[in-house]
Amino acid sequence: MRMVSDGGMRSLFALVTVLAACDHAQPQQPPLPDAPPDLSVLGMTPEMVDETAELTLTRDTMLTVKNASTTVATPIVFAVEGTTEFAVVGTTCGVLQPFETCEIQLRFAPTTLGVQQGQLRVSAASGGEVISRLKGTGQLLSEIHSTLLEATDELGYAAVGHSGTRTITYRLSTTRTTPTAPLAMSFVQSYGFVTRSNGCVGQTLVAGTTCDIVIGFDPLFAGQRNTALHVIADPGGELYLPVQGFGIATDNVVEITPNQQVFPDTTVGQTSATLTATVTNTGGVATNTLTTKMTLLDAAEFTIVTDTCNGVALAGHASCTLALQFHPSSAGFKFTYWELMGTSHPNGTGTMVGGSGI
Repeated sequence: MRMVSDGGMRSLFALVTVLAACDHAQPQQPPLPDAPPDLSVLGMTPEMVDETAELTLTRDTMLTVKNASTTVATPIVFAVEGTTEFAVVGTTCGVLQPFETCEIQLRFAPTTLGVQQGQLRVSAASGGEVISRLKGTGQLLSEIHSTLLEATDELGYAAVGHSGTRTITYRLSTTRTTPTAPLAMSFVQSYGFVTRSNGCVGQTLVAGTTCDIVIGFDPLFAGQRNTALHVIADPGGELYLPVQGFGIATDNVVEITPNQQVFPDTTVGQTSATLTATVTNTGGVATNTLTTKMTLLDAAEFTIVTDTCNGVALAGHASCTLALQFHPSSAGFKFTYWELMGTSHPNGTGTMVGGSGI
């Protein structure tokens, strides 16, 4: 056996040490990043249900709910709020798997005349919630019929404070063999829509007779306007004659920036930082005296810290501000609407406000 000298042993030991060091110096794979949180997110279409039905009749709408994530949304629960004339009459929703959809059958069954509003709230313990707005109009069973003599119900553009040149004509008739009651009518919202001539108001109709209503537009406010002329007779029933036009601003135009306020997620019971919106009159004429208020369901979740717009006639090219805070009382998404009245908009203007409690 050949013996290794002390010098050889030292060389061998040094080589082993170098190899071990090289082994430890091998590059290490970086750790995988943490996976992003996977939250179930519900969506629903349509976002707004708008139905009209005659009393004693019903109208059904199918809404689609989707789980837009990789997490199971369970259980799916729903509630109609704010009205008793809408009801859920069928659903395929229960446990909603990732990226699956289900359907909700919603029925509008009016028992009273006029407009009813509410909302359908759909939620899941692991998927948040989503809301669809509900609007339903109940009307009498109608034996009065209308024919639009033009191709469209649009009255086009007209300057605010001036008479538009375009008109449309509706012709009314009935299949009744006995006369209707005298016809009464009014616009659901005026907005400056007027009857240029009206051969129907106060008249009765019977099968084989007709009358004409000529409608024009003298806009009171700037922007797109849609309404209807409500015609009613008892006996005879009722119907709505749609009409639309666009007012061109000649005085004040109010803009709100930003046009919506979304608070960051806020712990339940805590108060968020303040968000501010600026209202500017971009026209050269002062507004009327402005009035402001919070509307919609979750108004109590938000606080107006300062409001320099309320009670002010905003001069041309002047501005005022609104400062808000969010203090959620429970988890989930909350929203409301800050309404500004007194501008050239007939229904006012405003900004949507929202935030989630966590």
